[in-house]
Amino acid sequence: MNEEEQERLEQVRIKEEETLHKEDQKKNKFKFTLILATGIQDDPAITPCSYAIRKLDKSRYVELWYFTNDGLNEAIIKKTVDDDAMMMLTLVDGSMVWVSVALTCSA
Repeated sequence: MNEEEQERLEQVRIKEEETLHKEDQKKNKFKFTLILATGIQDDPAITPCSYAIRKLDKSRYVELWYFTNDGLNEAIIKKTVDDDAMMMLTLVDGSMVWVSVALTCSA
């Protein structure tokens, strides 16, 4: 009878430990999150076009399309600024001057 009682007590103890462990997992989800064995990513990050990034920096509205697969693919394939394009820029003294858009986009 002692052996049967010891076995039963051992099973009760194991069940209590399991329930404590499950409760601990519920309380500390991040502590028990599985970490996958993945390597460091070698591919460069795909970023949206410079136009969308500048608008985000200025806290302006940017269409969601720039962050979809189509928009990101177009940012990789196409240049958003033509090297020959020119724009009028106002200087500090109030005078106007034509400047290459490629120069203003890099700033």
